[in-house]
Amino acid sequence: MSSESKISIIIPVYNGENYIKNTVDNILKNSYKNIEIILINDGSIDKSWEIIQNIEKNDKRVKAINKPNEGISKTRQVGIENATGEYICFCDQDDVVPSNAYEVMLKNMKEKDIDICIGSSKSLLNESLIDNYTIKSNYYLAGDDIDKYILTLIKKWLSVSYSCKDDISWSIWNCMYKKRIIDQNNIAFRHFVGYEDDFLFNLDYIKNCKKIFFIKDVTYIWKINYMSESHTKNKVFIENYHEKYGKCLEYIKNEIVKNIHSISKQQIYNLFDRSLIIKTILNYSKVGNKDSNKDNLNKIIEIFDDKIFKEKNEFIFIKINGINNFLLENGHYKMAYYIDKYLYYKLYK
Repeated sequence: MSSESKISIIIPVYNGENYIKNTVDNILKNSYKNIEIILINDGSIDKSWEIIQNIEKNDKRVKAINKPNEGISKTRQVGIENATGEYICFCDQDDVVPSNAYEVMLKNMKEKDIDICIGSSKSLLNESLIDNYTIKSNYYLAGDDIDKYILTLIKKWLSVSYSCKDDISWSIWNCMYKKRIIDQNNIAFRHFVGYEDDFLFNLDYIKNCKKIFFIKDVTYIWKINYMSESHTKNKVFIENYHEKYGKCLEYIKNEIVKNIHSISKQQIYNLFDRSLIIKTILNYSKVGNKDSNKDNLNKIIEIFDDKIFKEKNEFIFIKINGINNFLLENGHYKMAYYIDKYLYYKLYK
């Protein structure tokens, strides 16, 4: 394959001294050689910065950047701003990229004139590979089918019972993007609550695509690390969650959904309301919330009483007693799963 096109691979680094060298060494051995690896140290307090400086010295394709700790969203954004490649890929500091992933994705991007290539992915747990997101055969999306795909992404994301083994994925790792589309449309990693940045980035990007191509090739292997941010950030209580998540949903409504004209808006807005209720309730059961269950219940009633419980709409079956049971008797997460599943199918199916 021609080496004319450069691929920029953006890797945020935070306290990754035990992983980052192996990750970079693996990428440098990839079959496609015209790459730049942008390592952004996000204020690590271990030896990460020292390690990535040494990596940079040993290969001219590596660019090391040091910055204060600001979180993964802003760190990835610094990577985009410093990328000089025509194409962009992302990788986390402790994961694995298959040896031919970039070559396969780039070949499809160029030969088929597509705006994003999305591959299958696997998980690695205790040296065993597990199917994560599997594409059974290659296929395109274009035109109205892209709008339908965006809506499917949103509907799945709104459900706390969503499984990554379902038929869609919003991860950025297994994708290849055009930097031109990112730059021309000011696409950025947006941070409202703390876990939605990948999803929103893909929504903003895909809405600007004319053609999407899905390939069955595995383009990313996610190492399951139960101490990583991706495993811990969704399990910790977040202050003012209702307000933060509400702003996230408003962004999706105003910037994505309102521009899709081939759907009934009310149905999707009902799902937004359902998600706000359930995920707010779920947040109160997470680690770090020091209030009593009774106080939590009172806060939930205060937030939702006028909007939900006194209105005769699709949410009439969410009763005060049901939330009380959820908080006081029913093992929180399990109950949230069943409530969410019930509401999802009640409103959407």
